[in-house]
This record gives sequence, structure tokens and C-alpha cells, in this order.
Amino acid sequence: MQKKPLVVQLFVLLLAISFCGVAQSKSGCTVASSSMAFGAYNPASSANVDVIGSVGVRCNPPANVKVSVGVGNGAGARYSTGRKMTRMAGGGTLTYNLYLDSARTVVLGDGTDGSTFWNVTGHKLTFDIFGRIPGSQPTVQAGSYVDTVIVTVSY
Repeated sequence: MQKKPLVVQLFVLLLAISFCGVAQSKSGCTVASSSMAFGAYNPASSANVDVIGSVGVRCNPPANVKVSVGVGNGAGARYSTGRKMTRMAGGGTLTYNLYLDSARTVVLGDGTDGSTFWNVTGHKLTFDIFGRIPGSQPTVQAGSYVDTVIVTVSY
């Protein structure tokens, strides 16, 4: 009998904004984001699974904005050691993280625990978010995993 590698089907990492989808303030800023879907993950493989998402901010008039991203809801999540997606069927987590740069070396967060955030001035801004699930997580169980992180825009 031939053994096949265990493949974990990931659900969607939701990037939520305070009011979900699009949020607008009284002063004329709007924020929008989309979900990030990592796809299939093989815990026996050493290969990372990488995806790219984005957050858009529009301010009229242009404003200096700070855009930070929460650590998420997964038990044990930390910016420095990784966010945690939780298995939807119960029990188990899958480590991942979100990054500011395409090399995936600068952790995106709120400025604590080794993370950083965007602080820019503009009218129409788009921020790429680089996601990664590190390879070689052999204790991950098959199933769908999800996490929600909150994007906060301050100005």
C-alpha cells in the first residue's frame, strides 16, 4: 500500500476591518480589504505556502494614517512566534504569519513584540500583505483552518 502525504485544506484567513468589508469614518476615510486563501498545505513538506492580500485606504482630504494589523484570535498567537489559525472542526492550530515585505522578514502588526505597521500620508493608498505558512508542521491535523485579524486605521 502506497502512503500519500497528509494534505491540510485551509479555509480562509479573514482580514476584517472594524465594520467588516468597507468602513467609512465621518472625516472621509474609507477602508477595504479582502480575504486571503492559502489553499492546500502539506504538513510533511518543508515548503512554505505563500499568498498576497491587500488593504486599501482612501482619505479625502489626504491624511497621515497608521495602519496596524492585530495578532488574530488563535490560541497562543504572537507576532514574534507566529499567528495561529484554528481548526474549524475543533482542536489544533496551524502557525502562519503576515509580513510587510515580499521577502517575508518584517512581521506586520501593531508595533509590539517585534512587529511593525504602516505609517504614511496620502489620499489613495494600497498596502500589500504577504502571508506565509511555514513548512514542516508535522502535528497539523487534516481539516479547514481559519483566523480573523483586525486591521486598524488611525489618523
